[in-house]
Amino acid sequence: MGGAWGAVVSLSAILFDLDETLVDFRSGADAALRDVLGRAAAHWGVSRDELMAEHEGILRETELHFAETGEWTYPSRRFLELSRRYGDGRATYVMGLGARYHAVRMEHLRLFEGAGEMLQTLRRSFRLGLITNGPAPNQWEEIRAVGVEGYMDAIVVCGELAHRKPDPRAFTEACARLRTEPSRTLMVGNSLRDDVLPAIALGMPAVWIDRDGVGSPGYAGPTLRVVTEFPAWLSSSGLLSPPTDPGA
Repeated sequence: MGGAWGAVVSLSAILFDLDETLVDFRSGADAALRDVLGRAAAHWGVSRDELMAEHEGILRETELHFAETGEWTYPSRRFLELSRRYGDGRATYVMGLGARYHAVRMEHLRLFEGAGEMLQTLRRSFRLGLITNGPAPNQWEEIRAVGVEGYMDAIVVCGELAHRKPDPRAFTEACARLRTEPSRTLMVGNSLRDDVLPAIALGMPAVWIDRDGVGSPGYAGPTLRVVTEFPAWLSSSGLLSPPTDPGA
């Protein structure tokens, strides 16, 4: 957990990513996918495992498309492609799958254990911000569902902007809303590509949440497994000198 950035003077704000940093997105998405593809498999007369494997390939394609273009592909579009391959491609059935997926995912959506208490503690000393990619309606629904809005001094949903992470303008917009400079704002996120490396390039200190513990060749910056380890890391890092007044 070494430092990948220089000394930080008078840290005034902390900027968090949302999904898989503060919010357990993966568990809900996995539960919803198992539910929906189990139903679809029975309806189409194929195995769920086969649909899961086929869906994984479609998902990788849509993630690549998002990385290259910023265009989000809704789950129902993935289910439509599965329906074309295994079913009859009926839009009404696919729309039902999409609605079921959304309902199950939202039912399981929650902050990681202890994340709310962590944010409550941190906001006594720092301005807190949130920055998230994705379509604005979806992200705002998620933000409000998990109750994270009340902890934040600023929220940037990149679906409302003309640019998204890793574009540096997304980070400068967040800093502007937090009324602080990049050098005084620490970024915490689970994506090296979208959160950590662009923040460092902008002069922000950053901490990587590597939930799977896989590491990354060439990156030797501060790394944690879960976000709730962050306060202990911050207090013992020796790199940061937090002010007592969040408005300082």
